[in-house]
Amino acid sequence: MKKLKNKIFWTIYIILSCFLITVLFIFNYQEYHQAKLGIEQNLFRINSDRNKGGGKDNNPPIPPKIIENAEVEKEIESEKKFIDATIYTVLLNNDNDIMEVISHTEDGTIDENIKEIVSNILQKHSKNSTHIGNLYLEKYSYHYSNRNFITIMDNTKINQRLQETLQISIILFLCSEGIIVVICDRLSKWIMNPIVASFLHLVLLLMLQYLP
Repeated sequence: MKKLKNKIFWTIYIILSCFLITVLFIFNYQEYHQAKLGIEQNLFRINSDRNKGGGKDNNPPIPPKIIENAEVEKEIESEKKFIDATIYTVLLNNDNDIMEVISHTEDGTIDENIKEIVSNILQKHSKNSTHIGNLYLEKYSYHYSNRNFITIMDNTKINQRLQETLQISIILFLCSEGIIVVICDRLSKWIMNPIVASFLHLVLLLMLQYLP
């Protein structure tokens, strides 16, 4: 009887645990996917707006006079209003030296490590490439355009949000596992009660048949 009870317990436990893991996985996956989609949309919007100022990615690099153009500066100011993220556009010359760093945040703050970040991008990636990486760990996502500019997005807030979501999911899983153990124990006992009762009744009948 004990072996049967254990089998029932573990069967219920595995089913409920698998269901819980699936729900938490889907929840975290959706959060991650939405964060990644938001980054892709922001990078695309910045690059598509900037392409209006100088053609498509296969055109020559942006000349300095375009950077100083008042219309481009007006576009930059309008970009600041719709983007709820920390994004920089780094303009480069033909020698890959930084000409200008444009911040797309409301306060115009520029990360002091931006030059080091750009240097790492230039060493590791070629033009016309987009890198998002692991959003739990990667601090920056970026797009390196053919037109000698790099759009960089700070992932710090996204990292924190996704890590907090993952931590909450782990805590919920551990707490839920304790509840599942209690539920499985009670369900296995509830299922076993009629079986034990029937077994005892059968034993009693057999004993009565063999009594003188």
